[in-house]
Amino acid sequence: MFIDAHAHLDKYEGSLESALDEIEAQQIFTVAVSMDPASYQRNLEIGQMCELVLPTFGIHPKSATEYAGRLEELGPWIERTPAIGEIGLDFHWVEDASQYPSQKKVLEYFLAAAREQKKIVNLHTKGAEKEILNLLDRYEIQRAIVHWYSGPRSTRTISGP
Repeated sequence: MFIDAHAHLDKYEGSLESALDEIEAQQIFTVAVSMDPASYQRNLEIGQMCELVLPTFGIHPKSATEYAGRLEELGPWIERTPAIGEIGLDFHWVEDASQYPSQKKVLEYFLAAAREQKKIVNLHTKGAEKEILNLLDRYEIQRAIVHWYSGPRSTRTISGP
């Protein structure tokens, strides 16, 4: 069996059927990450179509400003999801630095919930690798999937070696 730890199946409009056929044929356990409540709803529907698909809820950093003032609305979604993702920081593709505090606020809300609920997190780290590693340390997150890591190999957490 293979594992795809980060897939946006909700974006597979015309090719979803063939993607699900491939997941079944190759026995690929697939973590379907979400970027917002609407994509999570779609991933839940897709998860009903294929038992190898695990839908997970998150708010992508590019959407964080929309949710930073409405964090309490995210609580029921977080409680429902078996793992959390996609969440994180993006200091590369999101060039407007005024959005970074909102990204961090949303990420920290999810990390606190992940710690409390003992859930795995699926992280977007583009351009913010050191900051995320430090937050993982601060929130005592022991189980994380980092997708698209592009920082240096020498990056360590504050308490790391």
